[in-house]
Amino acid sequence: MKRKIIQMAGKTMVVSLPYDWVRKYNVHKGDEVNLEANRNTIEISLGKTAEPEKTLTLETGKGFTMLHRLIGAAYKAGYSSVEIAYHSPEEYGAIEKCLKRTLIGFEVIQKTSSRVVVKLLSKLDSNDFDNVLRRCFMSLLAMAEESLEHINKGNFDGLKEIVAMDDNINRYSDFCRRVLNTTDVLNYKRLQPLYYIVEQLERIGDEYRDIASYLIDHKFRPSSEIKEAYSEVNSYLRMFYKLFYEFNIDGLEYFGERRPVIEAMINKGLNKAKPGEMRVLHRLSKVFEAIFDMNGTIMTLFL
Repeated sequence: MKRKIIQMAGKTMVVSLPYDWVRKYNVHKGDEVNLEANRNTIEISLGKTAEPEKTLTLETGKGFTMLHRLIGAAYKAGYSSVEIAYHSPEEYGAIEKCLKRTLIGFEVIQKTSSRVVVKLLSKLDSNDFDNVLRRCFMSLLAMAEESLEHINKGNFDGLKEIVAMDDNINRYSDFCRRVLNTTDVLNYKRLQPLYYIVEQLERIGDEYRDIASYLIDHKFRPSSEIKEAYSEVNSYLRMFYKLFYEFNIDGLEYFGERRPVIEAMINKGLNKAKPGEMRVLHRLSKVFEAIFDMNGTIMTLFL
């Protein structure tokens, strides 16, 4: 869109802001904005959270298999208030469990015997995005590396802590996805690739959680070959983390070179694995694939 420059008070030049943008992000007289000049371009961004109010009513069917996912989707989509119809104490319990495990800032504000309203009470600041994303990465790395330590020691109680760590990754990734869906003022050229990366981090956390849960339930002790493959996959995750924060072509090339090496290691294990080993290696393979699948996205994000 084009705007004419207005001259005021001698040397002062003024340009108007688009009304739709002002209304969407609730900008008022006296609010501060950030200006960043780059040659012939000036970028204007808000120094506060800019999140329009959105409400949603969920009329769910009888049953709650997907209920927590519906609430999570509403949160990530940017809704500030969600009214949910429920049909049993068990369904309400599922709603409470969802709010406790993830969805930062969402709390119950009204409840009847059949309906509940959850609302975003703690305002989320998009300026926290980078810090929360790094926490998500660091929590995932800790989950990967500490789980291997517990596996090496046969510490099943320690693996229970790994399962619980997935809740933090869910919280961080949900926050990041909500911010990406409700603001366009982040310091990235493209937000769509970033959303995919956050989705993959959450997915990887689920796989590590499920590996730990399987080992706990079956008191299964992986072989030395599986532990070696596990260590390599963990190193691959850390490699991606470094590539994300220090993107360079040499690092990207090495990331690609390591793929067939780790893939061959996992496939070798799968070819001679027993049923219990097969389960662990299958999930480990999914972690590895999820990490590698972010290669095109990270290039799109930073090139």
